[in-house]
Amino acid sequence: MNLYSLLQKPKLYETDASIWIDKYISPQMHKAHLNPNNDAASYRPERIKKICSYLMDKLSLTQGTKLMDLGCGPGLYAKRFSQAGVLVTGLDMSEYSLNYARKQAEKEGYDITYILQNYLEPFGANGFDAAIIISDDYGVLSFTDRIKLLGNIYTSLRPGGKFAFDIPSEKVWETLSDNSSWYTQESGFLRPHPHTALSKTWLFPEEKASCDVCVVIDENITRYINNQTYFTSERITGELESAGFIIEDILNNLDGVPYDGNENQMGVIARKP
Repeated sequence: MNLYSLLQKPKLYETDASIWIDKYISPQMHKAHLNPNNDAASYRPERIKKICSYLMDKLSLTQGTKLMDLGCGPGLYAKRFSQAGVLVTGLDMSEYSLNYARKQAEKEGYDITYILQNYLEPFGANGFDAAIIISDDYGVLSFTDRIKLLGNIYTSLRPGGKFAFDIPSEKVWETLSDNSSWYTQESGFLRPHPHTALSKTWLFPEEKASCDVCVVIDENITRYINNQTYFTSERITGELESAGFIIEDILNNLDGVPYDGNENQMGVIARKP
């Protein structure tokens, strides 16, 4: 595809080059996950601590229970749950982050299993007491892929097993607009050498979804696409119930703040019957 084509509005939930397996960007994403000063990739350490504390109780996690951490990244949540005696399996597409997580677990003596895999592929049956996806990852998927993921999670959980995740609410959607920008850099997050980046946000009102497109120009032309869906409580309840889950709770976030419908995020707790 030529530059003109790459800068046109993509199809809803279209994908292209992946930042998660890019040999240069993946380490940059890893650094962002470990940055304690912002929530750009992973939440700040103090918030991670709150989330883990809340989910220990809400998901009935105790010593010896089994937890699947989907999109685990460098293991920031897996480590905290493992400290409490939970048997954690972390799954992620970033080999760089998983290598770091494995080294940290070995160095600090935590018995955590890390698997390099896309969570749209099955990851077992009736083997886990709980599963989590944190940092709004659920909404980057198309409806078809979300249902596929829910099916994989449902299959992996034991009867009574719980699933916790967070998603952006339609309050965020109300603040969005189509916009574009560009810059030229000697080196940066996207490339270690001179490059130009052209960015555009596209909105899909019929789906309440957005698509951020970034085209990077150096000796090649590469397009990265990031999709996000924005939810109401009714919408996410419908998706979960269609996959067989029972809604346990909807919150403002996974810190445990009760839902009032006025925040930019929702935390969701569901249960397999």
